[in-house]
Amino acid sequence: MAYLSLSNKLSINRIAQVTNDLSGCGKETFELHLEFGNHIAATSNTPTPFNINRWRDSSGKGRDYVQLTGASQPRWTGHGYNFDGANENLEQNLGTAIVLDDEFTIGFAIKLGESPSNLVTIADASSANDFIRIKNAEQIEIKADGQLRTVDLNGSLPDGDPVGIVIQRTALGSVRIYVDGVTQTDTASFTGSKPLDIDTVGCRNSQINDFIGDIGEIIIYSCSEQSLVTGVIDQIDNIRVQMIQ
Repeated sequence: MAYLSLSNKLSINRIAQVTNDLSGCGKETFELHLEFGNHIAATSNTPTPFNINRWRDSSGKGRDYVQLTGASQPRWTGHGYNFDGANENLEQNLGTAIVLDDEFTIGFAIKLGESPSNLVTIADASSANDFIRIKNAEQIEIKADGQLRTVDLNGSLPDGDPVGIVIQRTALGSVRIYVDGVTQTDTASFTGSKPLDIDTVGCRNSQINDFIGDIGEIIIYSCSEQSLVTGVIDQIDNIRVQMIQ
């Protein structure tokens, strides 16, 4: 892949390359790409860190995530978007949730502090029924349509160092998690069709389970083909490296 560095921003034709390499996953399954360094500053963009009021979506769906309240805006640090756990979040500008009816691939690069507990990365702001949450350093939870599933990780997530996490749910409801490209042994399975609704970054309904730490990038596909999963893992790892300070 080719890299172009522009004032603390990676401008890469990454997902287009991933999509073109797939068989069976069309670009219509590309639901969201909140891209590392692709944002609008709330005020001045120098020096870092500074607040942002819009994290741009480069999927082609126009699903930017915004926050107009200054006290609730995350900060761009040059190495990711920092959320301090005090009601900082972003909501989709279109006002309609992404609905993942069955299969999906979701990837994000994050950096956590010590002893993470119930930190929501993405969720539905209007209910407690849909979210992805770092339960603790050894467990990740996925809740879809009210059905909660917990996956035990092979080891502890690092504190202070970025990590890439990719979650794959197949059309049959089985869930597998990859941490820095390593397939985790434990799996989970949803019973029946359980749509996952996503319209918020950094918390779930009523602004609870606030994320504390840095998020570098978020990618969502409504497809679970293994070739796509591999591509998303590679992309998220690229961003994980950019988050190292």
